[in-house]
Amino acid sequence: RPPLRPFPMTLPDEWGAGGGDGGPTESKLVPLSMQSNEALLIKTLLARSCPSARLSRVQRVQNKKLWCEYTHYRDASLVHTCAGGDVNEMLLFHGTAERAAEDVLAHQNGLDPRFSNGGFYGQGIYLAEDPSYPIGGRYAHRISGSGGSRVQLLIVKAALGSQQEMGQRISAETRAMRMPDVRVEGPPRLLYDSVRGGPHRPFVSGGGENGCNASIVHVVYESRQMYPAYVIEVEMEMGAEVMAAVRKNSAEGSASAGPAPKRQRHAAPSGGGGGGGSSHSATHVPASAPPSDAEVRAMGVAAAAAALRAHGSVSRVALAACGRLADLCKEEENRQAAADTGALEAIMAALQAHPQDAGVQHYGCWAMGYVCLGNDAAGLARIQRAADAGGIELAVTALQAHPQVAA
Repeated sequence: RPPLRPFPMTLPDEWGAGGGDGGPTESKLVPLSMQSNEALLIKTLLARSCPSARLSRVQRVQNKKLWCEYTHYRDASLVHTCAGGDVNEMLLFHGTAERAAEDVLAHQNGLDPRFSNGGFYGQGIYLAEDPSYPIGGRYAHRISGSGGSRVQLLIVKAALGSQQEMGQRISAETRAMRMPDVRVEGPPRLLYDSVRGGPHRPFVSGGGENGCNASIVHVVYESRQMYPAYVIEVEMEMGAEVMAAVRKNSAEGSASAGPAPKRQRHAAPSGGGGGGGSSHSATHVPASAPPSDAEVRAMGVAAAAAALRAHGSVSRVALAACGRLADLCKEEENRQAAADTGALEAIMAALQAHPQDAGVQHYGCWAMGYVCLGNDAAGLARIQRAADAGGIELAVTALQAHPQVAA
């Protein structure tokens, strides 16, 4: 790939003066308090589909070279070519399989699609919205000595740009992809920036009967579109039912035509593909598949709030459920019922989980406002409840990030 032009180094404030004491190309892992804002956000992301998971460790990845390459590509290149200038940045989950995250991060390019063995959408890095996908697919790294109950994952910040929507379509042609298709014939001729597919289960196309481990999957073909932001460790319950489901999933993975585990070449210093863990892996099995948009539009207050709590990590569901709650809470009699079902907390969690999704931010703020609307004692209590939980800060952040949809 062509070298980047010189550019000023701007590093996150939380890294400390000069970006911390790590070297210019070193991936320094900084342990975070479980009460830090970053750890609390990660707990929210995990709780969406893995409520039995316990976040036991969070390390922030501070790599000056990778961060500057990522932000420069995002802000100086991608923003000018993707539709509407929306870089579509998301936090997503990635498993490093038999290799510890530290080994993968030792590679000069971080997550490198060249080490991928392919999958549904060819040779790219596969990132999941739902953490149960890499865990259940044997992609998560199992920490030695834990009996499989303690797993390690990467949380990746990805600038996905304009995405080629694949749905659940899989073919020999999609498996041979090395880059997305053409979006604009031009001139200039522009490709899509990434691929969005699913929901899929690990190794198996589609969501299945109950959505076990199913997730929307994003595939990125450029290292510079990703920054490995956190290394997390998660402890899981390992009941007999869960173990049986994982063994079944592992057997399906060996026999199916789904994505092959993306193992690293042994000669490579590191790599960026996920996958290929042990058949003794453990995972949480979600109770149901994410509802369709049509199903969400037909829901009442309690059902919409429950769908948002259970599946809010799926941006499509977050958007639909926030929109539905906003519509329902235009009616005064629904506002307190929504608050009583935990709608405010679910809406704010969705806003936190999808900071770069303009639709979720727009409808989430809209829904939060309608739930809080009212000048009586109950209405004022709802307003205070939202304010105490950080609702004002979330609304301000949404307005700053997406002024084009502020109205």
